[in-house]
Amino acid sequence: MIKNIYMYLEYDMSKIGTPVTCWDTVYGNLILFYFFLLGVVNTISKLTKTCTLRLTTDKLYFILSDKVANGGVSMWCELSQGNFFDEFQLEGVSTEHNEIYMDLAAENLSRALKTAHNAKSLKIKLTNKHCPCITVAVELPSLSRVSRVVTHDIPVGVIPKKLWNDFKEPSVPDFDVSDLKTYFLLDE
Repeated sequence: MIKNIYMYLEYDMSKIGTPVTCWDTVYGNLILFYFFLLGVVNTISKLTKTCTLRLTTDKLYFILSDKVANGGVSMWCELSQGNFFDEFQLEGVSTEHNEIYMDLAAENLSRALKTAHNAKSLKIKLTNKHCPCITVAVELPSLSRVSRVVTHDIPVGVIPKKLWNDFKEPSVPDFDVSDLKTYFLLDE
């Protein structure tokens, strides 16, 4: 059962106002959120039904670890949370293991994030509503003073600490793209 696990991500989109021509931090974060984070989640949802989300104090990891030998897909995606969220709080299992691993349906997360298209703010929390859930709360603009909030509850499976070693970063060889220009010239 979930006891000391707490996750809270918040992005206040009301700071944006109207789009500006210069590239400031907040506008950059909004662009990164919509086109990069949402793009990553959409891509994952097309590759597989479920993925593992690993949260640490400074990074988000999306992990696919299907057996490639059996025709599955493997992927390791590491994103810095500072590029996407104004506020990020995390309490893991303990102070020395301050992280959370969970399995979730990527398509459900993708659908929930798409509703944040014109949002004033976006909050993502790990909650316990009869089962562990990621709750995505999207505050939408309104013509009246009453705010409109759309809430999505995405069921997740919290992965126990004893299984965390199954989700280690894969070792990949060093890449050498120095001959890439030569290959393009040969192709033409």
